[in-house]
Amino acid sequence: MRTSISPETSIFYQLTGSGQPLVFLHPFPMDHRLWQSQVEHFAPRYQVLTPDLRGFGNSDGFGAQTPSIEQMADDLNALLDELKITEPIILCGLSIGGYVALRFAQKYFSCLRGLVICDSRAQADTEETKAGRNRMIAFAQQHTPMEIVEKVLSGLLGKTSLRTRPELIERVKQIGSSQSQHAILDALAALRDRPDATSWLSQITIPTLLIFGEEDALAPSHVIETLQSSLPNSTLVKLPKAGHFSALEQPEMFNAALDNFLQKYF
Repeated sequence: MRTSISPETSIFYQLTGSGQPLVFLHPFPMDHRLWQSQVEHFAPRYQVLTPDLRGFGNSDGFGAQTPSIEQMADDLNALLDELKITEPIILCGLSIGGYVALRFAQKYFSCLRGLVICDSRAQADTEETKAGRNRMIAFAQQHTPMEIVEKVLSGLLGKTSLRTRPELIERVKQIGSSQSQHAILDALAALRDRPDATSWLSQITIPTLLIFGEEDALAPSHVIETLQSSLPNSTLVKLPKAGHFSALEQPEMFNAALDNFLQKYF
């Protein structure tokens, strides 16, 4: 479904089930479809909301606005208002979704009961990483979404999935190549320009779960350690044979880890 969150912007979302609100924010360059296994698993017990981040899937893009992670967090807050979800949510974000979730936690902390950060980080891009983003933006300007997905695929899935899961590779290509070039370019700019979040992580005192794929080449150990040491009420789970898209690569283990967290704290 689509709903207007401002006179200029509509956001697409899927809302399934009833109970405590559980919100999933997808990674780059995907959309809400990445969370299919989680929706099926949790919707019988929770009200599961899976929006398309701005520009992705069927959500409107940034238009003339400067792309930013903060705007995506503001979009979620506006969407919750529009859907009249007033109960504090449990928010789960993966990759760019994790950046949005952290920004949401900073701006709208009273709206949260719990936080789940997956295969993401709090640090801003280094100058070297920003240069890499700029090279990727230049590539994306001249190539199709399918070519862009193929270029970044080795960083999205773990080595086990790349070697043994051809159907998973095709699923990532299918969803990723359906995104618009504008969405990809805007998201790359938002990722490049996001602010550092490490200075205020200690203020996130609610129960927080960290889920990382053991084969995630984009999230080295120091990234995970920074999050775990800075978040005062956090639990870390590492999923074997999973890369950056841990929820897609190991859905049963991912769901079990999230189930254990939810049952323990909520």
